[in-house]
Amino acid sequence: MAVRVKAKITSKESSRSMETSLLLNTGYEALGSRLLLPKRLAEELEIKKGRIHIEARTSLGIGRLTVPGVKALVEVEGKMAEADVRISDAENEAIANDALIELLKIEILRPKEGVYRFSDDPSGKFRKSTSPKFWQLPESLNYVKVF
Repeated sequence: MAVRVKAKITSKESSRSMETSLLLNTGYEALGSRLLLPKRLAEELEIKKGRIHIEARTSLGIGRLTVPGVKALVEVEGKMAEADVRISDAENEAIANDALIELLKIEILRPKEGVYRFSDDPSGKFRKSTSPKFWQLPESLNYVKVF
């Protein structure tokens, strides 16, 4: 299991918001806070893809991401943080990088069990991962091969 949280994502470009699960990926490293969006979710948020493309190591291997040059506001249980948006044609769920996870004050306690807490919560309450919300299937998974 992975750790996912319920999140409200708001495009600072269009002001559109969507609720979704947010996969917390500490292996997604960058100098600043990043939010990787599947193409379909970016479209729902009315974020235009832009023309800048970069190659990055993703959970699916080396992939091509689009940098639209916009920010999004991410809200998790009343905690808010801003992140630079990246868009992927291959990823199928919203993903937070290490810096965004820290800005949201989330501490991953037991990744296999999906347990986390907020570092600024005086109760220290443990929380369980939410179910994933998939926005698209990667191209390579759009078929089933029968033997």
